[in-house]
Amino acid sequence: MNHLLRSCAYLFAIALLSTGCKQNPCKDKDCGAYGVCENGTCICEPGFTTDADGACNTRIAGLMKGTYDAKVSGCKTGNYKVTLLPSNVFDNILVIVNLGGYKCSNGDDVVVEAVIESPTTFKLEEARYCEQYNISGSGTISDREITIQYSVAYGGSEATGELVEETCSVKLKRS
Repeated sequence: MNHLLRSCAYLFAIALLSTGCKQNPCKDKDCGAYGVCENGTCICEPGFTTDADGACNTRIAGLMKGTYDAKVSGCKTGNYKVTLLPSNVFDNILVIVNLGGYKCSNGDDVVVEAVIESPTTFKLEEARYCEQYNISGSGTISDREITIQYSVAYGGSEATGELVEETCSVKLKRS
């Protein structure tokens, strides 16, 4: 009888150990300062992506910082230079200086803010810049180039017939 009880206890212990213990895939996962682990995968906060160690410590806008040659199609502006900068205030904002080659009435470059939605996409929320340009659009990011599709309206009003509206496509390559 004692042998039977020991055998039953042994079988019960094997059954418990083989079916009752599941590993937590996030137990030893370091997702960095700007990420959380979900089912073993790091999910980054908006504006961040994973680094070489898989942790969410890399600011996307920081990776894009620099001066680019802009090759334009669909607009009257021609080719020009664009500067991309990370926002000093928000982690998920990319500052685009000189988009479209447009100038404010005081001669300054138009500065547009884009919301980074993912490591490969961003959006230009519709906004008025320099009190004369209405700009909206979106962009994609790859390891070789950045593409921006945007619409711009400027130069007057529909009522006076002076309003200029353009739909533009710009490919940016590092200078």
